Amino acid sequence: MLIGIILAGGSSRRFMQDKALFDDQRFMMKWVEIAVHRQLALADKVYVSANQQNAEALRQLFPEDKVHILLDLAEISGKGPLSGIYTVAKNHPDDRLLITAVDYPFLQADSLLTLCAHPNVYAQDTDGRQHYLIAHLLVDKRMLGHLRHALFSDQLRVQDFFEQMDIHPVVLANSELTTSNYPIS
Repeated sequence: MLIGIILAGGSSRRFMQDKALFDDQRFMMKWVEIAVHRQLALADKVYVSANQQNAEALRQLFPEDKVHILLDLAEISGKGPLSGIYTVAKNHPDDRLLITAVDYPFLQADSLLTLCAHPNVYAQDTDGRQHYLIAHLLVDKRMLGHLRHALFSDQLRVQDFFEQMDIHPVVLANSELTTSNYPIS
């Protein structure tokens, strides 16, 4: 089964507002709505990894059965993207995870299909920049064990985890891998 994960639990400090709930007038949608619609086109089930501040607003946006808003497990809460990935992966052993950060509004479903054609990969643009939070992973006991170890030993860099798990890049178009950490006017 293909499980979609949208990472929307970050603090968005530099952006100065919640990225998930950012209403982007270029698309006439919130970034999380763009991400959910993109994932629903591909995944059997979609999880939005939220934080305490945005979870209720996200639940109101997505009452449907195929979209689940969840908080990180209590023992790993606040430990970054790996905690959101682990929270979902723990409940979906032996499934495939299609992971996207919420702040990639230009990413296309076709590019995610390209990722899904390869096991254990992440996005890289044509200039060689890695985009670790756009990935396709095959969950197994080994991966779950390494995720758990990374989280409980505070080894929280996604890049380090991917290197340890031998997860490789797949090149996607630069135009789709544009994001922003600063307010958009």
